[in-house]
Amino acid sequence: MGVWLNCHTPIAMRASAVITPATLRELINRYYEAGARDLHGLDLQGLDLSSAHLSDADLRRANLSRANLSRATLNHIDGYQLNLAQADLRSASLADAVLREADLRKAHCHRASLINADLRAGCLSHADLRHADLEGANLTKREFDKE
Repeated sequence: MGVWLNCHTPIAMRASAVITPATLRELINRYYEAGARDLHGLDLQGLDLSSAHLSDADLRRANLSRANLSRATLNHIDGYQLNLAQADLRSASLADAVLREADLRKAHCHRASLINADLRAGCLSHADLRHADLEGANLTKREFDKE
């Protein structure tokens, strides 16, 4: 996982910093709160982002496989080719999210809100969609339970 540092990065983090999952979560939260929304291509697999607020974020081609996104707010994200395989999306809100060609294999979407989400050509194989709200979601050319 690559982390880019710039002149605004604290000096303590510039010299061979060890980025723990908690530190990375805090950096993402601060980055987002500062108005930045570009998280595309980041490898965030397995990260605990439960209850995170990432609405309108650019998550194209990011890797959030096995990430904990339970109760997260991901409304209006651009998640083209986003990897959410085995992610915990229980009670998460992904209303109006663009998830075209996204990988949600074995994702835990119990009680998730996918209202008006664009899931075209996405992989939902073995995803837990029990009690998920898919009202208005575009599911054309999606893949369900295909081995």
